[in-house]
Amino acid sequence: MNNSNDQAQFAKDMYQFPSHKAEVSDTPELSDEQQVDRQFTDIAREETRLAFEAISKELAMVASGIELPKDVQIETPEIHQDAVEILHIGNSVKSMRETRHAELIEIQTKRGFTRIVGLALGTTSGVSDTFKSKKALDTKQVILHDLIEQESKIGSTVFPTDPDVTSRKFFYLPSETKDEWFHQQTSPVPAKDFTNSYTITPHSIEKSSTFMDPVEGRVKNVSVVPDDTEVKNLKLAATHYHHHVAQKMYKKPTSSRRRFGLKSDYDLTA
Repeated sequence: MNNSNDQAQFAKDMYQFPSHKAEVSDTPELSDEQQVDRQFTDIAREETRLAFEAISKELAMVASGIELPKDVQIETPEIHQDAVEILHIGNSVKSMRETRHAELIEIQTKRGFTRIVGLALGTTSGVSDTFKSKKALDTKQVILHDLIEQESKIGSTVFPTDPDVTSRKFFYLPSETKDEWFHQQTSPVPAKDFTNSYTITPHSIEKSSTFMDPVEGRVKNVSVVPDDTEVKNLKLAATHYHHHVAQKMYKKPTSSRRRFGLKSDYDLTA
């Protein structure tokens, strides 16, 4: 027998865990505390046995000249500075939205659904069709949907006017793991008719674009990493979005204006 096999056998014999045979005895039944102690003892014995087996395998591999596997180094992704700044902007919008949402829910609870419509938007004539058509649904979801809808209308104004664009929406939706910003345009010009969504995490910005491909004659969806210029434009649009919704939707009116309940306090068109 050669030297390598001798070392492998030595390692196997040296770290062989002794076996135990069950013995039959007339000992009385164990108490609950003793049973728990025995369970922990059994668990410790099993963990020790597995540890010895692992050591035995490693020694046997070394003895036979097999290289042990190396630990895999996990690379931590770098922080994307622009992404972090956009996340910060979104978090501020989220905070304002949640605060107003909670206020409207509280008002609804105290004064009823009809009254909250007037308080939220100035007059029942200014209530969106979505709000009116979903009275029977969960009020919290309806109010949140309407706040986002109103934000999207304000968001459409952060871009320059374009006679070829018939409608535009720009709005923000957060989730537990990421933020998303949506830019949607409707236009008879194919190049200007699209829906773009930007997914933001601390480490990346990804863009998903849905549009009509004039060459292939079909709707396509393409996922790309936007270039630096587009990222800068997105950050600028998000900054303007934050400023305008803060001023037009979430700015607290003064006590005197709140008392008289002016239409301009709540109506976005005023």
